[in-house]
Amino acid sequence: MRRLGIAGRLPRRARGVAEALGELESGPLQRLQSGLGALARGDLTVAIDAAASGCDGRGGDELADAVAALYRRLQACVAAYDSTRRA
Repeated sequence: MRRLGIAGRLPRRARGVAEALGELESGPLQRLQSGLGALARGDLTVAIDAAASGCDGRGGDELADAVAALYRRLQACVAAYDSTRRA
């Protein structure tokens, strides 16, 4: 029997949001966590890429807008991290 993740049980519109959130968690959020860990150890050489596809809010509903807002906030956090390490 095949085990489905949450995205397999959601309507199509919500599935895209779940996929975008999963991409944020496994991509830029994970990279930010690694970069902040390096920063805490005094390593200022770790650059972070905040790119994530599917997080631009093109879904046209409140969930897609919320993901897009979260992604913009993440981009601002990565920019602040980058400014800190370059200072």
